[in-house]
Amino acid sequence: MRRRIIRSDCERCGITLVELMVAIAVSGIIVGVVCTSWVFISRHAAQKKRQTHFRVQTENAARRILSQVRRSQKVLYFDESSIAFLAPGKTDTLRYVYDGEYLRLNGDSLTFLSPSVYITDFHIEKEEEDELTATSDILIRFYFLFEDDEGNLSEIELQTMANYIPEEADEYIMDYW
Repeated sequence: MRRRIIRSDCERCGITLVELMVAIAVSGIIVGVVCTSWVFISRHAAQKKRQTHFRVQTENAARRILSQVRRSQKVLYFDESSIAFLAPGKTDTLRYVYDGEYLRLNGDSLTFLSPSVYITDFHIEKEEEDELTATSDILIRFYFLFEDDEGNLSEIELQTMANYIPEEADEYIMDYW
């Protein structure tokens, strides 16, 4: 008589070596994709944070200069790359000069910009006015181009009204030089 060996379902519960190797390979691919995505997202988020910080810093710097001009009692002198005006509420004179490389305040570097931010272009333009409505108030347009160490650029153009009398500007130039 022959004995039949009957295997129960419980004995077939394991996995084969091939199934185990396939499961490990699929898991490895999934972990690789997740890790790569995580690194990409982290780098992208950090880059966006730096760009946002750079943009906010440059806008604040430009608005600070514009605010000083706007609040001053009068603009004493300006040309394409420099402006001199009375400090708001004081008798001191503030003078911004762009020498093609640096924007300086009274001869010193700007302290309200981080060392990794550079002004690559700065110029001032006077908006033309109608001679019939000419007053001592003029519209001045400021143009800033900032760059940082990572190559991010920030272009800002602002304008403000300022009290400017050309005859007094001539006196300032003679006194200054």
